[in-house]
This record gives sequence, C-alpha cells and structure tokens, in this order.
Amino acid sequence: MPDAEVAHLELLAEVDALEESLARWVAGAPRWGVAESCRALVRRLAERSTKLRVRLEAPLVVATLGGSGTGKSALVNALLGAEVVATGRERPTTRRPVLVCRGDLGPELLGIPAESVEVRRLDLPALSDMVLVDCPDPDTSESAEGRETNLARLRAILPHCDVLLVTASQQKYRSARVAEELAAAATGARLVFVQTHADTDADIRDDWRAVLSRHGFEPGRIFFVDSLAAVADAAQHRAPTGEMAALVDLLTRQLAGSAANRIRRANYLDLAAATLAACQERIEAAWPAVRRLEGALAEQRATLAARMSEQTRQVLLGSRREWESHLLGQVVMRWGFSPFAVVLRAYHGLGGLLTGTMLLRARSPAQIAVWGAVEGARTLHRAARRRQARSAA
Repeated sequence: MPDAEVAHLELLAEVDALEESLARWVAGAPRWGVAESCRALVRRLAERSTKLRVRLEAPLVVATLGGSGTGKSALVNALLGAEVVATGRERPTTRRPVLVCRGDLGPELLGIPAESVEVRRLDLPALSDMVLVDCPDPDTSESAEGRETNLARLRAILPHCDVLLVTASQQKYRSARVAEELAAAATGARLVFVQTHADTDADIRDDWRAVLSRHGFEPGRIFFVDSLAAVADAAQHRAPTGEMAALVDLLTRQLAGSAANRIRRANYLDLAAATLAACQERIEAAWPAVRRLEGALAEQRATLAARMSEQTRQVLLGSRREWESHLLGQVVMRWGFSPFAVVLRAYHGLGGLLTGTMLLRARSPAQIAVWGAVEGARTLHRAARRRQARSAA
C-alpha cells in the first residue's frame, strides 16, 4: 500500500478515535448547567470533524481576510494569474464570498453551503490543488442580498477554510474589527499574513508584527506584495517574482497537494484543543461553587446524623424495659439456664424483686402506701419516657 494511502488511513483513524472519545463524554456528561454548555461546544466540534472527513480528498481552501481596501480581491487575482474578481481600492467591492475553483468541484464537495457563496469555475493551473475564496470585508456594515450582512456571510464561510490570507495595508493594519474576527477564525485555520500595495505603501511589517503580537498572534514571515504587478506579469506569461513568488510557492507547493490533509489535521487538532480548553476553563470556574455545595451538604449530613442519633437514643431509652425483656427472652431461648442467662434474668428482675419484697414485708397500711407510691412512680416514669420517645420519632 502506498505511503500516501497509509497516511490517509492513519488520519481517518485519529479522527475516528477522537470522535468516539468525544461522543462518550457527551453521552456521560452530567445534567449540570456548565456541563450542558460544554456539551454544546463538543457537539459543534463533532460537526467540524464530519466536515473534515468530507474534505479530506478536496483541494486546499484558501480565503482572504482583511479590512476594506486592503487588496484582498487583487491578491486573489494575482494568485490566480488572471482578472477573475472585481477589485477597487476606494470602497469595498466584494459583498458576497466568491468561491473560485476548477470545473469538477463545487461548494458541496468542500462542505460549504452552496447558498452562502457565489461560485466561479475556471480551468486555471493555480486551481489544480487549491480553491480560492474572496471574502467580504469584516469592517463594513453594508448588507448583501436580503437581510444578511457582509459580516454574517464572512462568519459563515471562514470555518470551512484551511488557510486564511490576512491582508493589511499601510492605512489599515490596526483595525479592531479585523482583529476581533481574526481571533474568532484563527483556531482551525492556518494563518498567512500579507501586506499589500507594495507599489505605493511603505513597509509597515515590523509595526504590524508588534500589533499582532499584542493580540496574541505570532505571524512569522509577513509577505509584502504588489498584486497588480503580479497580475500584469501573468498577462505577459511571466512567472511571479520576489515576495509574490514566495507566497505562491508556500500555497501551491508547501501547503496544497498532499500537504493539505496535514494542514486540515493540524487545524482540527488545534480546534479540538481550544474547544476542550474552553470547556476545562468553564468547569474550573464553576468548581468552587461545587466545593461550597459539597461542604454545605456534608454539614447538613452531619447535623441530620446527630439529630437522628439523639432521636434514636430517646426512642431506645423510652422502650428500654421492652427491649430488655425482648433481649432477655432471646438470650434465655438461645442460652437456656446458663450462668450468663441467669445473671441477666436476675438483673432484669431486680427492680421487680425489690418492690415485691417491699410488698411482702409490709405490715401496715402506711407501708403498703409507700410500696404503691414507688411502683406508681416507676410506672409513670416509664409511660413518660414512652411518650417522649414517640414524640421524638
């Protein structure tokens, strides 16, 4: 079996094992508010794994992300080597994601909803192992078709992309909105940073790198390209040069082709790690409350145990004579007239013996009255203890 097929099977096995582990956790997660939210996150992750499986044989999906006027559409044309999508530096021209692919592909084969993109099928060499998506701007509020905004369409397409070309110009590399959308889309995609307008702008890559670092990104190499010059070179059948040549080589040779599945695997594992870390963070944040509840339950349990112990003691004390008689009967039945049984019988009958002796030795009505008072007191005391035991129960 070829090495490529073995690697493909290993990738499928890894995805299957992770899916099974996630499914077991979802099935066994407790009915707890925090666990329910984590369960929803894990279900979303499972959906991504299903889409990953669909796209394992598909070309690399590369999309643009950047502010309005940063040259996203021009960069797409430069990578394609032809004028395919409309460009404009003055105002945004892309209001709906444009998916450019070869003729035998479509959004469904890429796991992308067909209604979310405008499809253009072309026979271009650059599309042999790659699909390009020209995305709308995140920093404009213009609506596309119907009520859906450009931002909503952008957010719908980004989760399906393997590589994001993050574009910026000298005028627009500090956009807070772009940084916000980049942070949301970064997990699950490979990021490639490109400064455009090299024909007119100064090189701001060092400053941009510092800005990105403050937002938690490590951009690595940032490409500085002139997209319009690259399109002109392609029209004259000239190969790209300089930074554009390096960018094309990265996309077509290092990331596309057989490397696409490695990119998708790495992106998916990054997404899984980020999702599980978010679940862990939520659970750890709620754990002190669980500990407090556990302590309160332990305290209540101790209080109830002490109360039940006291009630049981009162019941047993109130029924002592009955229990003594019952135990004595059991001992006599099992031990007969052994010394131990005789001693117990004598101890149990000692009180009755004393009162009986008092009655036998009584010689006057006064002594009989004393005996009656003692026996009556004992009877009243036993009755009082029985009532107290019943009320405590």
